[in-house]
Amino acid sequence: IMMRMLASLSRVDQTRIRTGQLDDEDWARISSTMGILLEKRNMYIDDSSGLTPTEVRSRARRIFREHDGLSLIMIDYLQLMRVPALSDNRTLEIAEISRSLKALAKELQV
Repeated sequence: IMMRMLASLSRVDQTRIRTGQLDDEDWARISSTMGILLEKRNMYIDDSSGLTPTEVRSRARRIFREHDGLSLIMIDYLQLMRVPALSDNRTLEIAEISRSLKALAKELQV
């Protein structure tokens, strides 16, 4: 996740970062971007897979309490989330995930 974020923010191709085929301009962009990211000390990345909306809500609330607020929550791949009670109908499951995340955003004002 960090590599994708670094590639996106520095505007350097992710494959070039992964393979190490970087020119001086790429290194300058990456260094500058890393400096900006290091200044933002309260960035939390949870790359757990298969989380339920309830687990996301619990983790977000904990961080919200511990750090006196949140400004952004990003979900990388909504389709990997699950709602066990609705696993028979994927359409209803995705709708419930969306509804739950929207409610969380309103609750935490993010």
